[in-house]
Amino acid sequence: MSSGPDSKTPVHAQTYDANEHDGTHALSHDNKTNPDTRPGEVKEKPYSVFTTGQKWFIVSMASLAGIFSPLTANIYFPAIPVMASQFHKSVELINLTVTVYMIMQGISPMFWGTLSDRWGRRPMFLGCLLLLSLSCVGLALTPSSDYWLLMLLRCVQAAGSASTIALGAGVIADIASPAERGGFFGLFSFGPMVGPSIGPVIGGGLTQGLGWRAIFWFLCISSAVCLVVIFLFLPETLRSMVGDGSVPPPFLYRVGMVPVMRKARHDGTREKIPPRKSFNNPLMLFTYPDVVVLLILNDGHRPVFLGHWWRHGGRSLITGKMLDREYRVLEDKMIKQGKFDPEKKMSARDRARDSSFPLEVARLRTMPVFMVLYLGCMVGYGWCLKAQVSIAGPLILQFIMGYAIVSIMNAVQTLLVDLVPAQGSSITACNNLIRCSLGAAMVSVVNIIIDAVGDGWTYVILAATCVAVTPLLYVEVKWGPVWRERRRKRHAEQTVRGITEFIEVAIHTILYVRHIYPPDLFIRRKKYNTPVYQSRHPVLNEYITGAVKAIESELALGNVDKVVVVIKDKNEVALERFIFSIQTMIEMESFNKDTSVEEAIPAGALGQYFRSFLVKLNMIEAQLGELSLDADNSFAIVLELQDGKHPMTHPLLWKDEPPPWVPAVTEHTTTGVSEKADLHMVRAVNTGVINLSLAVQESEDKKRLFPETTQPKSKGKEKAV
Repeated sequence: MSSGPDSKTPVHAQTYDANEHDGTHALSHDNKTNPDTRPGEVKEKPYSVFTTGQKWFIVSMASLAGIFSPLTANIYFPAIPVMASQFHKSVELINLTVTVYMIMQGISPMFWGTLSDRWGRRPMFLGCLLLLSLSCVGLALTPSSDYWLLMLLRCVQAAGSASTIALGAGVIADIASPAERGGFFGLFSFGPMVGPSIGPVIGGGLTQGLGWRAIFWFLCISSAVCLVVIFLFLPETLRSMVGDGSVPPPFLYRVGMVPVMRKARHDGTREKIPPRKSFNNPLMLFTYPDVVVLLILNDGHRPVFLGHWWRHGGRSLITGKMLDREYRVLEDKMIKQGKFDPEKKMSARDRARDSSFPLEVARLRTMPVFMVLYLGCMVGYGWCLKAQVSIAGPLILQFIMGYAIVSIMNAVQTLLVDLVPAQGSSITACNNLIRCSLGAAMVSVVNIIIDAVGDGWTYVILAATCVAVTPLLYVEVKWGPVWRERRRKRHAEQTVRGITEFIEVAIHTILYVRHIYPPDLFIRRKKYNTPVYQSRHPVLNEYITGAVKAIESELALGNVDKVVVVIKDKNEVALERFIFSIQTMIEMESFNKDTSVEEAIPAGALGQYFRSFLVKLNMIEAQLGELSLDADNSFAIVLELQDGKHPMTHPLLWKDEPPPWVPAVTEHTTTGVSEKADLHMVRAVNTGVINLSLAVQESEDKKRLFPETTQPKSKGKEKAV
């Protein structure tokens, strides 16, 4: 590698010359570093601006709302015989209202959870609780002659109540880092586990004392109270809207809130406004092999003993803290072993969250113990029922089984959110869909199995089904990290391809609108739903394509700082610089490190953003003035790397070809810009993986050489195109 003639930093370039054009694409990087800064040591940014106490308060409110998902189902059971009598229907027909409730309980979170991942947690909580409260009013007033209305309103009730658990999981993903996520899931699970325990008691008491309609009046009042609490105190937490909590949400998201929680950054700064998210189809999560394995592993155990694990809300706090401890132990171990690249500028804790961190091991390594405990107690429980022993035996086994299944559930649910934290509600909704489906199937066949083989062998068969899915634990630990890394790279590569494709289109458009070549050399086409111009000259096209491929290679590594298209005169004097500034988010900061790339704008949706770039680029001549074809101007493509980055070099692949990089002219790079140059901002877009902005600089030399093409401007100010 060699240095540019007047450059203070190493500069590299590749040159191609042809009679029809003169083009150079170059790579420039600045190796200036602070000698007092040790490589790899960076102050870690907090995952969220909320304090630990504020997080507990937020999760407690989410847990309170989560009570209503199981409560509305279980409080209804004691009233079924009474309602069958008053509606003049059989118990089987009244039980159909339970069936339709379960169906909606599995489906509705897929709708509300997806909306919350796009539009925020707070409005979805309010919408669900409002729908639940109003549906309970309708149920309480339903005439006993309208059985169809009872069925319909039970579906509406399920649509309002069932999604609160998925929404709460999304809140935890927003505010809790992986190192503390297990404990918060333990706290959150307390509410949904209390609901089934108190539901039948409350339902039986209200039915006996005030009648079955009192059940729905109770649910109406209690859900309305919860609605008021959420409205007054729950802040918006969606990271794609408020970042780490330092970005204020839209005005409507703050209406009615009592400011009881002060949010302050530890470093006194505010996070940049995150990119706007598009809708993500939650069914696409079923295409992730690691997610599918976890769903089968988790929900293959739970429906087998449906109901018994709900009685262990307090123990969920213990298992949650155990998950946090396991995570930190493994994290600290990897830090001490130094299994991280010292060239990466990350804090110690951030390095532990690198893609090499065995997240699956941290969450699942205690599961074999709980699985053995659970399966052993299950078999013993069945034979206790068969032998009709003292009730103390089955109760003790239920207690142990409940603790074991809660531990399994918390570990898997926490890992699921770790895998796709940007879709915390959606992934929980997928888990809920599988659980409800398998639970309904189990309920439909368990009595048939008991009648055929008896209690003892029934539970042996159920334990065998759990054993059949247990090897998936090894599959997840072994292949989960591989699948996770492949998914991350695939999404990043798609975004890189989208960015480089746009840059190629933009280069052709720049050459056309700045009259570097005759207009008849270009053909008008349509890209990103807007007219663009493409060169028809094969040699020029080959050159631009090669340059863009070189850019793509560096972009995929996260090395690129800027791509500059330089318009220069015949004396190699830079007249204009079209600067594509690139901020790579593939290697994220610590507070975004655990945000999956699924949080970013999908590569397929980038076209609508690039369209606005090209529309403004086509109108740039009005701002810059016209360059004459007779001026014999040419162009260069300059690639500038981030500080401390080096270009890709593969000498063994060169063979007879020259090295890919040769010195660039310093005056063509952004480091050679005069302070008197004018800057025009064109457009910016934050994709969440790579953030891109485009600006145009008019050099001082252009204003001196071609005063007729420039207009009077205020010095030192950026102009918007």
